[in-house]
Amino acid sequence: MEVFFGNAILHVLLLHKGPILEIVVCMADTYIFNEFNQIILHLSRSNNLKIFIFEIWSPNSRYKLPSLFFSLHGLEHLDLTDCVFEPPLLFNGFSMLRKLRFHNVDITIKTLLRFLTDCPLLEEFTMNLVDLKDYSGLNLAHLKEFEMTSFHNYAPEMEFLKLITTKSSLLKEAQIELNTSGSDEEKVQMFQDLLQMPFLHASLPTEFIIERI
Repeated sequence: MEVFFGNAILHVLLLHKGPILEIVVCMADTYIFNEFNQIILHLSRSNNLKIFIFEIWSPNSRYKLPSLFFSLHGLEHLDLTDCVFEPPLLFNGFSMLRKLRFHNVDITIKTLLRFLTDCPLLEEFTMNLVDLKDYSGLNLAHLKEFEMTSFHNYAPEMEFLKLITTKSSLLKEAQIELNTSGSDEEKVQMFQDLLQMPFLHASLPTEFIIERI
């Protein structure tokens, strides 16, 4: 059924007349990776795509974005879930990208930081963070909204929050969504640690929103 559905999507796209500006794929337990590679190939030929939302949950493996995906230079809104993000060496980012969401995306720290720097118009960025070590050279001059989901109070997450406030001079809103699956003591400690962070008390024109999921 999944393979048939993937072929059906491709067939519809091939019959479509005119530019394709937006594609949204939200599916669960599917195995259409090969078929979706063909869909990316078709989209890359016209390069009119503005919005790409991809949420495919597979129990066995994550979808690795093909190299042709990174030729979609007109993207303005990118939303990825459960996939592998490994751009080609010559990839220079998405110059038109304004809104970005990464959820459970496999990406190295070096690649993430370079990618963010190579998206000069980025205004909104949402992700759940695993690890960060070296963020020298990062510039988020146009970022206005940032959201971190599933915050666990890990040291790398705290470092990333510091990074965002330091590198984002136009940041207006930072939303932190706490993961509250731990004990009551851990939840209290999480709130206390956040409230003691220096960036919350700095004279910055940024509204910080802390909420529980």
